[in-house]
Amino acid sequence: MRAVLGLPIPEITCRPGASVPILAEGDLDDPAYTGIDKALAAPGTSVRIFGKPEVRGHRRMAVVTATGRNVKEARAKAKAAAKKIRVI
Repeated sequence: MRAVLGLPIPEITCRPGASVPILAEGDLDDPAYTGIDKALAAPGTSVRIFGKPEVRGHRRMAVVTATGRNVKEARAKAKAAAKKIRVI
């Protein structure tokens, strides 16, 4: 898309990575998230919140991604960061 629009293309790097979903259970209207600041404290982690307006039952609400020197390290970082996030 950047090339089509004539925008600069950033450097593309490839590193081992992993993702872990943030799940919610129950019935929630207008869900909120806690612990995102703690999850982002580890270098190489990011959080993508999907912006879903409600939870009914079991729902995937966000995902934590992480990079590392290898897949094992990336997976461990993503799991540790995901454990810090709660949907309330």
